[in-house]
Amino acid sequence: MLISKDRITGIDLARGLAFCGMVLVNFHIVMAGFGSADHPIAQLFSSFSGRAASLFVMLAGVGIALRWNRASEEKKPAIRRSTIYRALFLLVCGYLLQALTWDGDILHYYGVYLLLTIPLLRLRSRWLLLIALLIVAIYIGLTQWIPWFRGWRLMTLSYPEFWEPIGQIRNLFYNGWHPVFPWLSFLLVGCCVGRLNLSSWKTALSLLIGGCLLALLAIEVSELAQQWRKDHAVANFFDPTLSLLKTESLPPGPFFVLSACGSGMALIGISLLMARAPRLMHQLLVQPFVVVGRRAFSLYILHVIVLMQFWGRLNELGSANSKTVGYWWLGMILTSMAGSLLLEYKQLRGPAEWAMRRLCDR
Repeated sequence: MLISKDRITGIDLARGLAFCGMVLVNFHIVMAGFGSADHPIAQLFSSFSGRAASLFVMLAGVGIALRWNRASEEKKPAIRRSTIYRALFLLVCGYLLQALTWDGDILHYYGVYLLLTIPLLRLRSRWLLLIALLIVAIYIGLTQWIPWFRGWRLMTLSYPEFWEPIGQIRNLFYNGWHPVFPWLSFLLVGCCVGRLNLSSWKTALSLLIGGCLLALLAIEVSELAQQWRKDHAVANFFDPTLSLLKTESLPPGPFFVLSACGSGMALIGISLLMARAPRLMHQLLVQPFVVVGRRAFSLYILHVIVLMQFWGRLNELGSANSKTVGYWWLGMILTSMAGSLLLEYKQLRGPAEWAMRRLCDR
């Protein structure tokens, strides 16, 4: 199967946009915290929170599906083996980052998502979607059994039990930053999206329109459900049922999953359409994000180093305002674009991408 250049460019563009959103979310959490404000950067933070990371996971699913579908039957065992090695590589990198400097790592979660998805690659899309729904249902059941905040120190956003066996299992599968339940559902939805004819502008437009409608529907139903719950339930410090009805990522209830799937599909759709932009527009507006998307793994590690080793060592966590976050975010994005454009000109991958391919794709 031939891979359309526009299709690959569109996926890289979506990955680059997701990286920019994730950087803003992580910078704002560490530098300024979750405090609400009227500053445009704070509003962007609220919009991207959870959704940039979920888009990244969906795009990982798209990438897996593209690799799997274009391989012949003789090559699929090699693809499966390579995916296992990549998952283990991400696990090692993620846990190293977690141990050294970064409590909000997502890479080790990625590794687990990939390992759990490999046995499901031969299933039809309808079964993948059914499993995704089952994963969300299991998460709903867990919230009624285990308090979501167990193990957390919410004032410092720390998880003291992370390296203990029980704490690690709970964090990884239930109440970490991006736990398997329900975040694995994003990767399975991404696998289904990757099986579509992404070279077709009709598919891209359908993803854009359908994704917007799904996100809007989830938000509207969520607001109605929350109001009904408030009118019919006794208020308490943490109502697990009310938390399930919100579209916020912490904790990640079913309406968050639906709205994030919708926004992710919409952004993938618009990225596929933008990949077809005229040459001048492509060079000025599209290509800088495309080259960032191609090196998002390396840039993710770089932004952690900048955030925790440069800013974090000089300032108290949570002490900045949204304006300061905006300056640091813009500087990080422009630096990422400049470095990525230089590497693209020299036809070089990012160091993390190079290492993963060198070690895993054999």
